[in-house]
Amino acid sequence: MSTDARRRLGATLALATAGCLVAPAGAAETVFRPVFVLGAYHDGNTAIIGKDDTGDDAFTGALDLDFERATQTTTWTLNYRPVYTAYRKNDELDYFGHSAHVGFSKKFSGESSFNVDAAASRTDRQGVRPFRPDQAVNFVERNTETRADVRVGGTFQAGRRSAIDWDVGGGITTYETADLVDNQFFGGGAGWRYEFSERNSLGFGVRGDAYLYDETPPGPNCEPPPVDTGATTASVLGRHDFSPKSSLQYAVGATYTNSDLRSDTNMSADIKYSHQPSEFSELSAGVRQGVGGGTGVGGPTLDRGAYVAYKLRAARSGLEANVLAGVWQRDGEAINGAGAARTNAWSSADLAKFIGDCELRSVGSVAFLIGGSYGLPREVSARADVRLSLSAMTLPHRLARVVLAEQIYRAYTILRGEPYSH
Repeated sequence: MSTDARRRLGATLALATAGCLVAPAGAAETVFRPVFVLGAYHDGNTAIIGKDDTGDDAFTGALDLDFERATQTTTWTLNYRPVYTAYRKNDELDYFGHSAHVGFSKKFSGESSFNVDAAASRTDRQGVRPFRPDQAVNFVERNTETRADVRVGGTFQAGRRSAIDWDVGGGITTYETADLVDNQFFGGGAGWRYEFSERNSLGFGVRGDAYLYDETPPGPNCEPPPVDTGATTASVLGRHDFSPKSSLQYAVGATYTNSDLRSDTNMSADIKYSHQPSEFSELSAGVRQGVGGGTGVGGPTLDRGAYVAYKLRAARSGLEANVLAGVWQRDGEAINGAGAARTNAWSSADLAKFIGDCELRSVGSVAFLIGGSYGLPREVSARADVRLSLSAMTLPHRLARVVLAEQIYRAYTILRGEPYSH
């Protein structure tokens, strides 16, 4: 399916009022922190579902219930958040959601550590707001989405000045509406880094991910369903500390994606600058391009964008302010799972069913393109909704036109129940 690039441009301003209760328990410290969040932002994604092209102003209210229990070597965290979002002009887009996140980490000697993160959410929503500012945002029609994922990772020393970071994980996303495709992902990676000095480190990493999609019928405009896709990334990793308060982290490489449709190679990059002038404020900014699981419509996407985020917390009052601005493009045509169609060897009955489905969905027109001696240009083939093989043998161009015309005529006789087809 040819998927239009998805863009998001918005800014978020949130004020949080927090209360903190600390109760020592032996060697452990337990912290319970309820945080009330009020937010306002401009959302430009309403145009995606046929609403105002100029976007709409939205207002969010949420309650963060944070629990943390920590010792010198281990930390447990739990977060539960119910949230409600209301739009100024399009009140039919208002939605409610809630999510939960559980984390565990343990530090060993040196740089060695181990951590587990598990998250689950159920949201009646228009857009998914991720926890991290460096991720693109899903924005699709109203539906109820349920998702859960688990990640396990850690670090262990591989020498006096080197270390290996690793992680594995997986997750599942389901939708109640039939227009969106349930999907799963599994992946893992490892990276080796060497500290040349107190301020500089350099290394390399590899990662593999699999994006799996449930079998579904063609889309509302007869688009083919997404296909399972694998992605392999190799990159150079590095970090430079400008000062104890400022640092630059980067990972630059390439990602190879492969499915039954075709194979592609795209650049991957994740560059982040962070500055923390004090324990009460933090500034981060970055650019990123990488393969993601998609939006629920079509297959994987190549997500590229830039963001900036600033956080300020008042020590005495407990007030916290966050500002987030970013622009993202979700490109399905750059990834084989969303920008191309599977080649089908249909029977006459299959073609008749396809045409009948298009008529039931009131598709305005269906165009069949026949390639010349050297086929169709790749950019044309990539935009096809369906690729059809008339024969495993090579047919002359003019003969292929006759065969296709006869099969279309035969398909209509099948649909009308006429005796032409035997």
